[in-house]
Amino acid sequence: MPTRSDGHNFRRIAGGVAASLGLALAGAVLYWARNLRPRALLIVAGVILLLLSGMMTGGKYALGFTEKAARQVEEAEDPASLSDATRAQSEAWHDFAKDFDPSEEAYLSELNERRTSYASAFRWNAAYTTKQLLSAGPTFLIWDALAMMLIGMALFKMDVLQAGKPRKFLVRMMV
Repeated sequence: MPTRSDGHNFRRIAGGVAASLGLALAGAVLYWARNLRPRALLIVAGVILLLLSGMMTGGKYALGFTEKAARQVEEAEDPASLSDATRAQSEAWHDFAKDFDPSEEAYLSELNERRTSYASAFRWNAAYTTKQLLSAGPTFLIWDALAMMLIGMALFKMDVLQAGKPRKFLVRMMV
């Protein structure tokens, strides 16, 4: 019987496709930033990274609230007596958890679907990759790639990547 890590390797491949598309879309956006000065490029990249950090931090705290609500619902003698918001947050936690820690039955079903035939594996991968592209792509991948590309473009324009700056400047920049 395969180990659980076998299934997750397939998911990494789908994630790689999603990241590649994120890079391509960020590169297309980068075209319009090519005439900006290095300082402006770094400022825009910094703002994007700051916003992404805020989104990640907010997501972490939101997940904490939903996990707490799920525990409240599980521990309650009468879950119906809890507020609708608490029950909705609990449901959100369970939706999140099932994607990241599927049951053994769901795991085996997924593996079976991908091992039955090439066509079934293709259908599963297509559906999973589409889900990743439509959720993580616009939210994280494109913006993260764009910020890194803006930083790279700024460094290129400042002659840092071509070693066109004095050694003292490069050492100061590393520190």
